[in-house]
Amino acid sequence: MAELPIIDVSALRSELEEGDPDLQIRLCNQVKEAGQQWGAFRMINHGVEEELVHNVDSVSRDLFNLPPQVKERAVSHSFDGYLKPGALSSGEAMGLPAVLTSGSLQQYAQKLWPQGNPKFCETLRTYSSKLANLVNSLIKLILQGLGLSKHFYTDFVDCEAVIGLNYFSVCEKVDGSAIRFKEHKDFGLMTILYNDQVGGLEMRSKQGEWFTVKPLVGSFTVIMGNSLKIWSNDRCWSVEHRVAYGGREPRLSVAFFWNFSEEIEVYAPEELIDEHYPRHYKPFLFKDYKNATT
Repeated sequence: MAELPIIDVSALRSELEEGDPDLQIRLCNQVKEAGQQWGAFRMINHGVEEELVHNVDSVSRDLFNLPPQVKERAVSHSFDGYLKPGALSSGEAMGLPAVLTSGSLQQYAQKLWPQGNPKFCETLRTYSSKLANLVNSLIKLILQGLGLSKHFYTDFVDCEAVIGLNYFSVCEKVDGSAIRFKEHKDFGLMTILYNDQVGGLEMRSKQGEWFTVKPLVGSFTVIMGNSLKIWSNDRCWSVEHRVAYGGREPRLSVAFFWNFSEEIEVYAPEELIDEHYPRHYKPFLFKDYKNATT
């Protein structure tokens, strides 16, 4: 049975910052191999405090426990705002765009809570800031493994964060492992996913086999998206994933999506083009790609 690699990233916060070359090379190779072979990995010892993760879980559940007529104040026709169960997912979702650079958190909080909700906003903003630092460190490692560290400052410095909250309520009529969120690939660069302990996340290996990603306390799941696959000219894999479980317990996940800025032109650098890897994709504006896939 396939199983995602587990990578200890504690070195990102300690010895790696002090320039230990052996740790740097080892961690770089682990992340590079996971990106090439799996398109995902489990990340432990990431430095995000347990209390903060607990608070994110708590404020997210508070949102979904609001009355339906209140949540519908934030209904959206795109992937921002509140989404009812639909064709892709049998659960509810809340998309919060530009969480690091705008007042979108306050705007949505005011739609849901008449007096706003400072705890909700501050919790998700603090969480997003910490994950932004993590995802930048991971992208730097990937670029280092590709020999393209200089491109971080030209292609990846203006990336944007989106928080996606996903909630599946108890469904007594569901038996076995019904598909609750259909198979898909993320269109952005990278996703850092928090799941509660209910389970149900499944991924498809490069060999086409679906396998279960079992809950691991204190970990995040890192998922590489189509944009990174395209930018790397297929050096990185974009993994297909879904949610399948019986629905006997409520299930919460929090996805931190890291995307190119909308105006950036996405294309593989010339250093990644050779006779073994001819250019696989034409350049495109990220906003056009996003609009075509959402």
